[in-house]
Amino acid sequence: MYCILVTGIPAAGKSTMAEVIAEELKLPVISKDTIKELLFDNVGFQSREEKVKLGIASMEIMYYAAGQLMKAGQPFINAGFRGCYDHRRSGRRDYESGAYQIEEG
Repeated sequence: MYCILVTGIPAAGKSTMAEVIAEELKLPVISKDTIKELLFDNVGFQSREEKVKLGIASMEIMYYAAGQLMKAGQPFINAGFRGCYDHRRSGRRDYESGAYQIEEG
């Protein structure tokens, strides 16, 4: 099982790159931006505070989905992975549990 992490600065093309890789390798993509857009379209926000909460919720959902795929032994692509996320919360700890290996290259 493996996870391909597509990282980069904002607007660098992470989602676009992830989709190209996904099509070539026939792998599912988990994208924080896509999750956030779906939440916005269905829930919306009225203030900066609510927008921040939407961003946090999208990260939580992304890490939960990634954790479930890892438990199932399914390879996948994660677009929007950010090392600055609080690793003490939610599924991020699954990334650091040793249950899989991150290879940089």
